Amino acid sequence: MKRVAAVVAIGLLLGGCSSLPERYQPLIGTWKGEGLFVTITPGGDMNYTRTSRNETTSASGHLIQVTDRELVMSFIVFWQQRFEIQQLPHLIGRRYGMTLDNVKLVGDYFDGLAELEFLRLPRFEPYTGEGGGYIAVYTRDEKHAHYSVGNGIYVAGLVRLKGQSIDGTFYPPGYSFGDDFSHDPAILLLCDKYFPELKGNYWVGGDTGFRI
Repeated sequence: MKRVAAVVAIGLLLGGCSSLPERYQPLIGTWKGEGLFVTITPGGDMNYTRTSRNETTSASGHLIQVTDRELVMSFIVFWQQRFEIQQLPHLIGRRYGMTLDNVKLVGDYFDGLAELEFLRLPRFEPYTGEGGGYIAVYTRDEKHAHYSVGNGIYVAGLVRLKGQSIDGTFYPPGYSFGDDFSHDPAILLLCDKYFPELKGNYWVGGDTGFRI
């Protein structure tokens, strides 16, 4: 994160619009990671709070420029603050993940699996020991799925693996908060046995709520 003083050119004002360009609308929402909390509104307002040991850095303002590599926020007349994007928002299960200022963040996600639908889903348990949890198998193939969670995403079933729950999300061994295991080759190979009709056309996620 860098703070600089500069004259803000009119041409940088997100096209003069009061909302984010469509390409960057996945940035909208609440994001949290280790020591970092960020909110971005549809109108382009941004709040940033970073905590490390005994120091807290906070900034609030309006985004005047958004690129694939950075966010530029204006907050006091001509003062700007820049935030470096290492990875743009991308789906991790039903959640979105991104990396900002070298911190992995997890963002908003669709509502958790409904209780009734959860009970109806096919469940496979290659791991039955302690310290396990379910991953969900997601696809855009409506024909071979059981119900929709929105945005053209469907749930095909659940698979129980060894791992742990971190902040409400299940992670298999070797992964920690914010990591993306949605296309882990070993996990997909295992799931291929249970969902052969979806081979090459699905991904997985640990955002199955409290049901661990």
